[in-house]
Amino acid sequence: MSTLALAITRFITARSADGRAPRTLADYHRTLDPFTQWMGLNADKEMTRDTVREYVAHLRSLGWRDATAGIYIRNLRAFLRWMHEEGCTDSNLALAVKAPRQVSRLEIPITPEEIQLLLNTCATREFHDRRDRALILLMSDTGLRTGEIVRLKAGDWRREPDNSGSYLLVYAPKTGTPRYAILGRSATETMQVYIEMRGKLEASAVLFCSEDGSALKARAIGSLLARRGAKAGLERCRVHPHIFRKAFVTGSLDNGMDAERVRVLAGWTTMAMFKVYTDSTLSKLRAAHQRAGPVDRMNLRL
Repeated sequence: MSTLALAITRFITARSADGRAPRTLADYHRTLDPFTQWMGLNADKEMTRDTVREYVAHLRSLGWRDATAGIYIRNLRAFLRWMHEEGCTDSNLALAVKAPRQVSRLEIPITPEEIQLLLNTCATREFHDRRDRALILLMSDTGLRTGEIVRLKAGDWRREPDNSGSYLLVYAPKTGTPRYAILGRSATETMQVYIEMRGKLEASAVLFCSEDGSALKARAIGSLLARRGAKAGLERCRVHPHIFRKAFVTGSLDNGMDAERVRVLAGWTTMAMFKVYTDSTLSKLRAAHQRAGPVDRMNLRL
């Protein structure tokens, strides 16, 4: 094993000791191993600031999206910073390149009209229709990630005593940290129909499953939403799991929920991701300007 590969292994071991989730550790391997390979192909180079900059320039030349390249660069900077802290390098080579900015995508959240069109494709009493109807409303009302949805068990869903709604005990995919996800009356009633159709369930049974009882995978959720979207006549790019999460965040804010409670319900430990999800769409900016734009209220003679 090369000196650099050994250092990366030590870095990942250190992060594991710090309590990083298995998925995060695997991501370090995925994004740092190419650095080892690149350095192997450029064996004449020492690891200097210029070398780090050359490698980052190489990453950007691959034509990846900024968000994809950003993951590789952020993990590389974390590794290089650790190398300096451990005394493996005289200077902090992470300073050779800037941390990439997280850029929000100007994507319009899925609209109530589009959600209705999706629900219209789930009109029968068949298993798949009732399950998908419950899934669509759950995603719309909670903004849960697919990685959280596939971990849900029947015992994680609980109705309120007064039947006003229900809630889920949700575990984050990376850390396993629990939190609550709240469902309103409409989503609760749809969930109840789906649960009753499945008969008596053990608390450990998966909440969302195939007809044979096997757990849905995250990729399967994306596929079934794409099929529903095609059946509803929606553009393919309009129906994917994450667009429901964005709609939950922006919709909750538009309806008056304060930002701190949105943060808690969305499962963010900090507000760092908040702006990525809450940038206003063009239609909302236009409407706000029509209500309060200054020039139209100056009574100017033109």
